[in-house]
Amino acid sequence: MCLAAVSGWAAPLDLGHNRLNEPTIAERLKSVARKVPSFCPNTSLVLFIVQRIPHLVVIGGGHSHAIALDHWARQQDASRPPTRITLISNTVYAPYSGILPGHIAGFYPWNDCYIDTLALAQGAGVNFLLDRAVSLDLKRRIVELDSERSIAYDFLSIDTGCTPGRSGVRGGKYAIPAKPVPELLTAWYDILEQVRQSPTQPIALTIVGGGAGGVELALTMSARLTKLLERAELLTINLIQRGDRLLPGHNAMVRRILESILRDRGVQIYRGETAIEIEPTRNVRCASGLEVPGDHVIWVTNAQPASWLSYCGLETDDRGFVVVDETLRSVSHPEVFASGDVAVLRDRQLPRAGVYAVRQGKPLFDNWRATLAGESSFTRYDPPDKVLALIGTGDGRAVASWGNWGIGAYSWLWWIKDAIDRRFMAKFDRFSE
Repeated sequence: MCLAAVSGWAAPLDLGHNRLNEPTIAERLKSVARKVPSFCPNTSLVLFIVQRIPHLVVIGGGHSHAIALDHWARQQDASRPPTRITLISNTVYAPYSGILPGHIAGFYPWNDCYIDTLALAQGAGVNFLLDRAVSLDLKRRIVELDSERSIAYDFLSIDTGCTPGRSGVRGGKYAIPAKPVPELLTAWYDILEQVRQSPTQPIALTIVGGGAGGVELALTMSARLTKLLERAELLTINLIQRGDRLLPGHNAMVRRILESILRDRGVQIYRGETAIEIEPTRNVRCASGLEVPGDHVIWVTNAQPASWLSYCGLETDDRGFVVVDETLRSVSHPEVFASGDVAVLRDRQLPRAGVYAVRQGKPLFDNWRATLAGESSFTRYDPPDKVLALIGTGDGRAVASWGNWGIGAYSWLWWIKDAIDRRFMAKFDRFSE
């Protein structure tokens, strides 16, 4: 909008707003000049142009975005740079990974596991759009949505997480992916109901992926199902790991502790096996010729980001993760931020763990704010060399892993984990009240 002032006559004149920011401001000004009354041909024209407010589009309700929006909500309106923010999420309720295993084990109700992203957006004073990003036009700065709508941005932030990749596996559609979480939980609730209805019938679950996520699911699912079955012997849990070691991201002490617990629970461990096919019967075939029978297959391996990130033009690594610098900005397109599991640091390789995404939230907020205010000084994200991981065993205990040190499984470690997770979720309680 601009104001045309001519010899005391003044009227607001709409410069118009095109989704693509076209035509240019100069072309709009020429259009404005033509609107000046013809009865004032010798009068000079003074234009007062109000600066357009920048638009930050935030894709995904992941942990780092949730923390950044929480910080945004805590700022006084007067201290915020003038901006518009739109949060695009394909779900109103974003799962918190820290509590999910405890929910599967039966320790937490459903509503304790989720962040209400709609309430968070409202509390932060940002727009909320329930939709899914499917493409990105970096040149025109447009996000294409699953609903066939599109939204223009000046700055973009991506925290869409990743999902287990099944593209190279025949019959991958027969597996239950660990992510998206709602899909996993829908299948898990069906399994629980099946066992409740038939507690005397045997059941076999095959978990593909022997990292921390797969091991924790094996332990929590076994603990929950054993309580429902008439006899523990009716449950079979298979754990297939491509590598020679379980939990490759953890130290030898932690691996020994958790492998011992898995053996005590009767979990069948298959190391050095690559799953290549899932049959309609839910039997899993491996490259070695091994066939693992089962009733349900849960896929917890080969994490992959959304495919559109690989072909939109952002610089990615060989697996499709967005490469960012220490300010969490894309190394190829600095107007784009990326964080959480979808991003990879240019100079450091980090495990895909929720603790890193949570720690990115504050510097991400700082750098949103600096960018929107037109500043050139940014906050560096400097991840610690070691982080504490607390892995639940499904029975009210946990194992602690920190660098080359490990201990457990103890109930007091579970109490610490519970306190940490509840404190994190308490940040967002006020938005839903």
